[in-house]
Amino acid sequence: MTTPDDADGPIVSDTWVTSQKAVNAFQNFCLDQRWVFTETPEQTDFGKDGYLDFSKDGRLTGQCIALQIKGGVSFRKRDGYIIPADRRRRTFWMESSVPVFGIVWDPVDSGLYWTELTEPLRQKGIDTTLRIPITNRLRVEALDDFLDAMWRSTTGPTIALAFGSDDAELQDAAAYDCFGLGRADARYLILLRRVMFGLRPTALDWAIKVLNYCSLNGDNSYRSEWMSENNRATVREQFTWTVDEAIELLDRTPDEEGFQRGTFSSCIYWLIVGTDFNRPRYVDLTEAATLRAASSGREHAAKWGLVLRVYWAGEDGLEVFKRLIEAEPVLGRSDVARLIGQTLNDHGYISL
Repeated sequence: MTTPDDADGPIVSDTWVTSQKAVNAFQNFCLDQRWVFTETPEQTDFGKDGYLDFSKDGRLTGQCIALQIKGGVSFRKRDGYIIPADRRRRTFWMESSVPVFGIVWDPVDSGLYWTELTEPLRQKGIDTTLRIPITNRLRVEALDDFLDAMWRSTTGPTIALAFGSDDAELQDAAAYDCFGLGRADARYLILLRRVMFGLRPTALDWAIKVLNYCSLNGDNSYRSEWMSENNRATVREQFTWTVDEAIELLDRTPDEEGFQRGTFSSCIYWLIVGTDFNRPRYVDLTEAATLRAASSGREHAAKWGLVLRVYWAGEDGLEVFKRLIEAEPVLGRSDVARLIGQTLNDHGYISL
């Protein structure tokens, strides 16, 4: 038996602690200004630790920037601070559809120091040193320079250019930027919904994840504090899919997940459900998508469409299953279909 003294668990490093203190210090500063800072999930790797929505007189203005936040004395130099980054990260910042600013928290004086990242990289080149002058300290009584830089940087959105890029990683980052921009302006999320099926596969996956935050999924971790319920409903009104779009959504379903709660597949599930769980247009949509996918050789989409259609049929599942297999025999050839048939014979319905 192990004890807390000898358990072989993950190590909470000093670097992680300092990094969290830096984020907390910046978040507390934003709260004092009534700015809204939303930290990004740790698994994202776009060099953006969060998004900052600005307010004026207590009302959000619509201006949004992304932040890269560092903490520790290692970033301190003789005449200020420096933000190191590899070429890949610099490319993301330079091409970002949301302007990126850098913040360094110094644990010695508890100061927060800022600089622009996107604009210097665009003007001076990707190899320029990203310096923070010692004078760029965030203080309540001296915010003019920071606010001026923010206003300049947010006057020309470039998200459409990023979506039009042939670079898959830039498309990925732009899709995720809609998460930040959409909190104050739902039109960015509506744009994402309109262009999502023209994006590369990984960017489409990001679009599915981001738009899920506006779905009826009760497991969403971002609710009213991320975006108002009215704005979420406005975006959700766009979740009316064509049969071909439903096939594209079903085709992104990973085999190993099977629509389990909390998975990427559950995002697909709730996007297909769309605007109203109690008005099941999505049932007929999924049946039509399943049959079309099967007849056109889209077997992956077809088998997962079959799963959803039979699941939604409840105790009528066996009848629906037999009818669909008769209409498109190819549906019965997958391992999933054989498992569905066995489960229906044993229990009369399937679960997810």
